[in-house]
Amino acid sequence: MESGRLVRVSRYAGDLGAAVMISLIFVAVQIKASTLEMKAAHWESLLDRISNLTSRTLDRDVAGIVQKGLKSFNGLSDTEKVVFASWAHEFVVTASQQRRMGALGLLRPALVKVANERLTWLFKAGGSREWWKSQNRIPLVRDLEATIDELILSIN
Repeated sequence: MESGRLVRVSRYAGDLGAAVMISLIFVAVQIKASTLEMKAAHWESLLDRISNLTSRTLDRDVAGIVQKGLKSFNGLSDTEKVVFASWAHEFVVTASQQRRMGALGLLRPALVKVANERLTWLFKAGGSREWWKSQNRIPLVRDLEATIDELILSIN
């Protein structure tokens, strides 16, 4: 009798173990699907930002202001400063998003390197450094501001 009970218990334990394994596999598949959806959403957001940033300068007036602002932010009119500041802010936020995606493992290191090179390109321009130091700039996350401050110091 005890032998029969032992067989039933071991079968029950085996069935329970199989159920647990099936549940774990199901959860793993769901996590993988969720991760892929998250990566796709991040990519879509990044591509939207890049597209928006690029399409702004298709307008000749904006392109002219950006070119002028890269040379001298302080030489821009108040209205031009608003346009340049908006473009430069979006440029920095887009590069920051690329860097953040890299830190999360959602972007290849080569693409993070491109973001860093884009930031370096931007802040090599004297007008961009003037914009960055201006008191009317939209604040960003302190870690990002510190990173850009260090970048500017390394360029000078």
